Amino acid sequence: MERPQEIPLELVLGLREDMAELRVTVAGLASEMADLRQEFRTDFRRLDDRIFQLMLLQIGTLATALAGLVTAIVS
Repeated sequence: MERPQEIPLELVLGLREDMAELRVTVAGLASEMADLRQEFRTDFRRLDDRIFQLMLLQIGTLATALAGLVTAIVS
C-alpha cells in the first residue's frame, strides 16, 4: 500500500486563511442579499400602493361617467 503524502504546513495554513476569507466573503454576500430582499419588498409595497391608488382613481372616474350617463338618460 502507498503511504499518503504529507501536506506541507504552509499549504495547510494558507488553505485555512483562504477558507477564513471565503467565509467572510460569503457572510458579506448573505448580508447584501438580505438587504436586497428587503429593498425589493419595500419597492413592491410601494408599487402595490400606487396601483391601488390608480385603481381607486379609475373607479372614481367610472362612477362619474356612469352618473353622467344616468343623468343624461333620465333627463
